[in-house]
Amino acid sequence: MLNQQHVHHFSGVTSFNFEHLHRFRGITSPEIGQGTHTHRIRVKTTVEKAHDHEIDIQTGPEIPTPWGHIHNFSGFTNVSSNLTRSHHFKNITGLL
Repeated sequence: MLNQQHVHHFSGVTSFNFEHLHRFRGITSPEIGQGTHTHRIRVKTTVEKAHDHEIDIQTGPEIPTPWGHIHNFSGFTNVSSNLTRSHHFKNITGLL
């Protein structure tokens, strides 16, 4: 059987900290694992207050929907250079 890999679109907004927030969006990696699987999310946020952050996490396992499945994801951004701050985020991937 042919292995058909897939990806998901994702987007979100970080927590509002230090009088600003960041937006992010992108496409996940192909699935990691077989059967129950996850995806990697690796992206840079928008630049706000002269800095941005990186997000590098793995989604949760798939959650079945009537139209396919989604994945929850959440975490914290990296600490931006020159700042000791990070932002929290959480959302779901787009439907597959």
